[in-house]
Amino acid sequence: MKELNAKKTYSRFGLTYSIGQLVYTVLVVILSLVLKKVNPEIFSSMAANILITYAVLVLITYPGMYLAIRNLEKTEIPKKSMGIGMLIACFPIAYTLGALSNLVGTIINIRIGAATGKGAVNPILDVMTGVPPVVMFLVAVVLAPICEELTFRKFLVDRTVRFGEKTAVLMSGLVFGLYHGNFSQFVYAFVLGAFFAYVYLRTGKIIYTILMHMFVNGISTVLAQVVTQGLDIEEMTGYIYGGDMEAYMNYCTEHAAAIAAVGLIGLFIILFLIAGVVLIAVNAKKVKFAAVPGELEKGNIFKNVIINVGMIVFILYCLANIVTAQLGLERSLVRFITSLISG
Repeated sequence: MKELNAKKTYSRFGLTYSIGQLVYTVLVVILSLVLKKVNPEIFSSMAANILITYAVLVLITYPGMYLAIRNLEKTEIPKKSMGIGMLIACFPIAYTLGALSNLVGTIINIRIGAATGKGAVNPILDVMTGVPPVVMFLVAVVLAPICEELTFRKFLVDRTVRFGEKTAVLMSGLVFGLYHGNFSQFVYAFVLGAFFAYVYLRTGKIIYTILMHMFVNGISTVLAQVVTQGLDIEEMTGYIYGGDMEAYMNYCTEHAAAIAAVGLIGLFIILFLIAGVVLIAVNAKKVKFAAVPGELEKGNIFKNVIINVGMIVFILYCLANIVTAQLGLERSLVRFITSLISG
């Protein structure tokens, strides 16, 4: 009975997240066509593009996904205060986990890019280009952490922890990573998703993971954009690779304030990473998973959690998105779908 419930529960999540993502894509395409007819210039701004598409995600997709899984049996996770000391320690831990896993993902991404001839693919960098800091702050630091922590941590962990704590934590990370739909974000999203799920599991307070998520996104996106907006990295590297050191020195002199700011931020991040590594080493042995009455036996986890209709569909759908993104096909697919709808 327990195995059947686990299979049905995870299958429901898989189908819900697959349909949710598909519906989101279709709605964005349709909305784009309608708005372009009303105002052809509306999508000329990347900021407007992001705000409109994210509005669909926040107002329709995530609420719809919640409605689809809300009736699943859930476990009330006991609420415990983390303590100010541990809460503060979790910020460098989260950032360091994200940075190190992002490094691993970047290396693999570069190698895959070299093998495919398409180069490393990073959709986030494309999105960040030309977006005002206030828009990036609203989307990446406010809306995304709140919506994603509710959708991929609270809603999922509450309804799957009864099948095993470790399984719930790892599946939260896996689903979160795959849902991003590109390999560049998969590795660090998986690692951070699992870490946030563990924190939520131990505290029962989603506000903690929302704050950590906000912090990581703040440093990774908005702060990086604000600091580097006064520098043209391509121009600087062009001078270096071209051997024109005089032009490079002149550029550095003219942008001394921006370079100094980057240096200070870089020093802060290095110190932060050192603190994070130390804290991870000190606290690693404290990570433990409690036995749950009636949880799935180790040998039955994979066949019930992964081998079910919903999760198979979800994994295949996300892998297809990752492959198309890696090969640079997603824009062609969007144009093709748009042409079909518009006739």
